[in-house]
Amino acid sequence: MRRYWTPIRVTKSDAAGGRSQSELPNAIFMTDSQRTPNPLPIIRSLPAKTGVILRHYEDPERHQLIEKIRYYCKKRALFFILALTETPIALPAADGYHLPEHLCININRVEISRLSRLGKITASAHSEASLRTIAALGIDAALLSPIFQTMSHPEQLPIGLHRFFRILERAKLPVFALGGVESKKLACVSRQRNFAGMAGIALFRRKIRN
Repeated sequence: MRRYWTPIRVTKSDAAGGRSQSELPNAIFMTDSQRTPNPLPIIRSLPAKTGVILRHYEDPERHQLIEKIRYYCKKRALFFILALTETPIALPAADGYHLPEHLCININRVEISRLSRLGKITASAHSEASLRTIAALGIDAALLSPIFQTMSHPEQLPIGLHRFFRILERAKLPVFALGGVESKKLACVSRQRNFAGMAGIALFRRKIRN
């Protein structure tokens, strides 16, 4: 089976923000090399217990960006979550690691269990079937998208609020809503079982502009 990383030993004291292993973020900001080439101003504005998923996969200065974001996450009590790639690398210390949906196809529970010793594990999903796969792997939480029409993937048909509500009822793990989300749109599901919070890019860009 193809392997996508080489785990390294990371102690609890190495974690970016010193987060409890039982916690999940209240919301998640996802970096994007095109839409947020410099994510630091947004990160410096985030309230405590917000998660930051660093993507910037092709950034030639990704290593330096990891160090900077880890510093601000620790300073502001944020969750630093590093998105993984297909490149086999030793994992930098983080509060958690994020798997794109396609990586979940070629991984098993043993590898997830090993990775879970280093931090919380999240994964992207674009369907209810994918959510079931992620839950069966023992992953801590999923980011389901697109809930609404989104600038990132305008060609994708949104899941919609009513379908999202039904998916939450059947989900076997906490689910973050991603894709065109904002508080007023999700008010009716905010107390729904398995709803973990909101995730996005524009959501946080709007807040920093206001």
